[in-house]
Amino acid sequence: TGLYLAELLRVRLGDLGVLDTDGDVIPDLEAEPLAVRFEQRRGRVAERVTFLSFAARQAVIDEVARRRREGMDV
Repeated sequence: TGLYLAELLRVRLGDLGVLDTDGDVIPDLEAEPLAVRFEQRRGRVAERVTFLSFAARQAVIDEVARRRREGMDV
């Protein structure tokens, strides 16, 4: 994806989804591919969009499902 760990750790569920026609991310965890909006802070600060691999997308879905089953906030 090109994200650094620090950038990935700042991503929230609302930052994951599908791209609309203007290039904005619309929250949707079922999107395929799953777009990620994040803020690049290294070098020139900018908002960026990239896509998760299928394996990373599945890991997010699995983690959200686990948290919901355990009654945790998501």
